[in-house]
Amino acid sequence: MTLIFAGRRYVAVLALLLAVPAFAQQADTGALSLQRAIELGLEQNPTLAVARASAEAVRQRVPQAGALADPRLSIGLVNLPSSSLSLDKDPMSQLQIGFSQPLPFPGKRALDEEVAQFRADAAVQGSDEQRLRLLRDVKQAWWQLFYIDHAQQALESNHDLLQQLIETAQTLYSVGRGQQQDVLLAQLELARLEDEALRLRQQRIESVMGLNSLLNRPVSTAVTLPVDVGHELPSTAFSEQQLQAEALAQHPALRASLARLEAARSLRRLSSKDQYPDFAVGASYGVRDGRDDLTSIQFSMSLPLYASRKQSRVEDQRQAELIVAQQQLRETELQVLTEVSLALSHYQRAKNRVALFETAILPQAQQTVEAMLAGYQVNKVVFANLIQAQTALQNYQTQYWQVVTAAHQALAALDAALGKENSHE
Repeated sequence: MTLIFAGRRYVAVLALLLAVPAFAQQADTGALSLQRAIELGLEQNPTLAVARASAEAVRQRVPQAGALADPRLSIGLVNLPSSSLSLDKDPMSQLQIGFSQPLPFPGKRALDEEVAQFRADAAVQGSDEQRLRLLRDVKQAWWQLFYIDHAQQALESNHDLLQQLIETAQTLYSVGRGQQQDVLLAQLELARLEDEALRLRQQRIESVMGLNSLLNRPVSTAVTLPVDVGHELPSTAFSEQQLQAEALAQHPALRASLARLEAARSLRRLSSKDQYPDFAVGASYGVRDGRDDLTSIQFSMSLPLYASRKQSRVEDQRQAELIVAQQQLRETELQVLTEVSLALSHYQRAKNRVALFETAILPQAQQTVEAMLAGYQVNKVVFANLIQAQTALQNYQTQYWQVVTAAHQALAALDAALGKENSHE
């Protein structure tokens, strides 16, 4: 009787643990589809919002860079006698109004605006890259929840099967055809399932928190996925060389790096113009008391007398920065090519494993358990072997959903590596 009560207690505890996530999910009235998760991420993610605002801030610098410096207006009293500070005592005393305008050497403003435009382009592409990373992260987090939910379902299914095994073992033991260790072994397997249920429950809590964080929602917001989720994998054969060429042509990180390289080239050309002087023109008008007014016109220019220590050094600096930008572009190219190859390799491996599980492993494991269960009921199969087969079935079911998830997560990584939202469409 003690063994029977203990077995029922384990079953009740396990059933409760499996039900807890479902109870918690009932607080959410709608299922969160993958498309809806993506929409929420694009609408609400703060990191993406920062990237977009930063790009807009850089874009607003473009017209500023090409504008002339503000002119200067001056008003003053000139040549006043120190004894009286009066305008009518000395013929040169006057109220003077002046205007001056700095003028950079021809071509500098255009290059300044060009540099700003390239930097704005790089910032926009950086925002697009952040968008791709967000899409990848949201997809992968959503599919992780998909795996956990199906792993919990597989666990519950095996819990039902194990409960049947316990009842069978208890029946055989009560009539003297079974052994006590069979019941104990079944109860031990229940304890293992209980531990696995606890692990999956905690894993789901953490995964929900991660997804909610990406969606800029309270981390405790309940998340349920749709009941029927299509998890079919694209049948299109991917060519690694074709995908790499596609990524090199369109990836935002490469476009941003190329824009930074063009900005460095423009800065290099701009530094060569620093060897030439900048100018300023101005005019002033002096109002005198009872005498003819006076007019003055000024022209001034900077003198690059210390070019060997300043302007020439700037040229050397810009040349070094140009080399850095060239190497960073090459580094980005290698990184993109590597990401494409890795994501494609992971997808192809996971897809092949999915096919293997569906056509061979799962059907054979299921048939093995059914055959052993029938054999055990007629005392032709050792109970330990039956438990081992049942445990293997549960592990294979869990692994199947793992590789399905891994394949979709690899597709998400491939999308980001290619610079596209859906590489398989």
